[in-house]
Amino acid sequence: MAVRKTSPYKYSVFIVLGFCVFLILLAFSSILFPPTSVPSSSVNNLPPGEASSSTVLTATILPADAANTIMSAQSTPNQNSHHLESLNPTTIVRGEAFVVTGRLVDNSTGEGIPGEPIKIFWEHFTWAEYETDRTNLENNYLIGQGTTNSNGDFTITCVDNDHSKSAGQQTVYSVFPGDPLLGPIEDNRQFTTDTIECYAYGIMLMQVNQTIVRRNNGFTADAALFFDNSTLSNPQPITAAEGTNITFSWLGNVTEVSISGLIAHTTFIVPGTTSLGSHILIASYNLTTLGLPYVVGTITSASQLSSPAADWCNTSQSIEVFSGAEITFSIDNPLPPAPFLYPSVLRGITSISLSGQIADTNGNPFGFPVNLNVLADSSTTVHSFASAADGNFSTTFILNNSLTVGDHPLSVDVAPGQGITASVEYHNITIYGNSTVATPLVNGSLVTSSTVLAMPGENISITGTIRDSFSNVGIENISVSAQWEDFGIPVSAITSSSGSYNLLLQIPETVNPALKNGTVYLTTGTTRYYTASNTSFLVNVFTSVQIRVWLNRTEIIDGSRVSTLAGNII
Repeated sequence: MAVRKTSPYKYSVFIVLGFCVFLILLAFSSILFPPTSVPSSSVNNLPPGEASSSTVLTATILPADAANTIMSAQSTPNQNSHHLESLNPTTIVRGEAFVVTGRLVDNSTGEGIPGEPIKIFWEHFTWAEYETDRTNLENNYLIGQGTTNSNGDFTITCVDNDHSKSAGQQTVYSVFPGDPLLGPIEDNRQFTTDTIECYAYGIMLMQVNQTIVRRNNGFTADAALFFDNSTLSNPQPITAAEGTNITFSWLGNVTEVSISGLIAHTTFIVPGTTSLGSHILIASYNLTTLGLPYVVGTITSASQLSSPAADWCNTSQSIEVFSGAEITFSIDNPLPPAPFLYPSVLRGITSISLSGQIADTNGNPFGFPVNLNVLADSSTTVHSFASAADGNFSTTFILNNSLTVGDHPLSVDVAPGQGITASVEYHNITIYGNSTVATPLVNGSLVTSSTVLAMPGENISITGTIRDSFSNVGIENISVSAQWEDFGIPVSAITSSSGSYNLLLQIPETVNPALKNGTVYLTTGTTRYYTASNTSFLVNVFTSVQIRVWLNRTEIIDGSRVSTLAGNII
């Protein structure tokens, strides 16, 4: 039986014809189904000049519920390799902590990406500034940061400690700065944006020239309105209140006093029929009359926004009406840095000078020296001295007690055991502290007791505690950052309630071969009551490892395989 053979050239013709048909169909498909353009809003996280990215994010605001008001930024899965999902509250009061939760996802697999940094910025962020002026950007706008867990999830607590961030409707940026291990950084870094409403609040401050007053005598009171972001060096008065009235309530009487030069000033007389003891002077102001958007009364939580307290700024001062011996005094040094602020004191450093007078029931001197104590918080003796026989006194001391930072009332009272009881007045001071960076642990070892070794590109773990340099107590909610030399990418964290922190710093891939080491700088931020501090340590960088093995009682025969070493299986 004859077998018919097909010519190989015939197969070639079929292949060529099939390829031509494929090209014709491909050309028609490009006409019928043109490529879809990516909307411009989906690439708002690209640096200038970049036409495409491996990441695209979209933001969506979720409805608020009564239990947990949140906002959400969610990425739509697509052909890109990663996307970021985050959740935030929609409304806060400035200085109120809030939580950003979310997930960093690999779109190609749907799996979370672990161990990646996430940074949260308030109001402002650009890739250009992140690349060229990261320190300034983070100092002014960074409010929180963290790392994704094994599932790619993150939960980051954010807070504006110094109330410096702008109020109003602001943008919150959840930023993944990228990772070269995931590919080119420009292709995997990204940020997503959400809108948050932030309210500032007003503060009523009041000063009186004396807090103990005899019947038929008078005292003066000054009151003013300030924003919550007022600081010692930069008080922020509510200038829109100029010309309006502050309401004073004293002994059942209400007085309206106009604000002039940002201060409402008035004088009160204590009638001769006033009962002895403490009486409360109240100053109040309804902020809603000013119509200022995103400004509320003296509240500190968004949960109070619907309460009457959100409309009012109030303050009060106790005035002691007395008949008997009295001690009056003033703080001569340090002076307040600005009106309505208290003298600032650094424990162990600042000298405090007081002067005043002690008088008997008739307002006359006792005629002999009286032993006196300076008290903080009405009960803690911080200094002792004696008056002159004419009742006058002046004294200077340095505050060495372990009082906490913040505002504390000072008073001068008669030392026990002299048979004299006197009415006393109070004047506040603000105590500040220096922070200090305790010797850190690197990869679990104290840097003073071991040499820090690392390889290029390795992540080193830095843990430690930021403490009050005077009391040695851990400082909560203070930022701490680590940086390689003065050019590395800084990483930061916020201390816990005990003052502890945990940082993960990557050693640069390229290290000066002549030095084979580098310095890591640890720096703290400042808070309302604490100054910054810093420390550093040296890291020796190695690129190769030598391993020496000594054979003990092991015989090696040429061509054989060694399975034991000194009797141990290897």
